[in-house]
Amino acid sequence: MIIPQLSNMQNENETDEYKSDNKKMLARTIYAIVGGIIILNLAWWIVSLCTH
Repeated sequence: MIIPQLSNMQNENETDEYKSDNKKMLARTIYAIVGGIIILNLAWWIVSLCTH
């Protein structure tokens, strides 16, 4: 009786860690995309300033 409960608790902990890792990875991906867009816009703005 105790062993299945411990195993269930361990599985719940693993899924919680997996969910938090997914959230961290998603946040990191979103930050990377937004940062990339901002850097590209700055580069485009600098190039357009230099060419005019």
